[in-house]
Amino acid sequence: LVLNGEALGTFTIDITELTGDILFATTTFAGIPVTASTTATLTIPDSGFASTTPILLIDIDGNGAIDAELGPGEGVSEENLLSLLKGIINTLNLPKAKKIKLIKIIEKVEKILKKEYRCERSIANCESKIRHNLLHIFEKIKQDIYHFEKKKLLTPSDRLDLIKIIKLIEEQMLQ
Repeated sequence: LVLNGEALGTFTIDITELTGDILFATTTFAGIPVTASTTATLTIPDSGFASTTPILLIDIDGNGAIDAELGPGEGVSEENLLSLLKGIINTLNLPKAKKIKLIKIIEKVEKILKKEYRCERSIANCESKIRHNLLHIFEKIKQDIYHFEKKKLLTPSDRLDLIKIIKLIEEQMLQ
């Protein structure tokens, strides 16, 4: 099964496997970021999903490289969300310097996540500092996106969809 993106946003796919009229298995992939360039591929085995766990392969920017591999029901990991966000930024009709600026900001988030995994001493203080830094960085990304719309580098629709995806990532990372 190959899914092709139509616009910037998110998608959910629910798969129901029936044997005759009897529900045999269900599989859900939810809240997956997508662009007009995205290709998502799901291999459906002849034996169905009962014997094999399906994996959804996402190429967010249509460059042929897999940006994320997702299992059903597990959601998109923080690392995958950031990778997908970088891919989304690469699909936008922004000047190269603006894309690089946004990607560098996202790379700061990735560095903060690596630090989070090393919080061993004073966990509460470390987590509080990380949360503060993430809030600041996500606010900076959103401000840049609003600025790009004002300068007519992004359409209002793309800005809304991009902000929606960033808020999804922000909520997951700060919960």
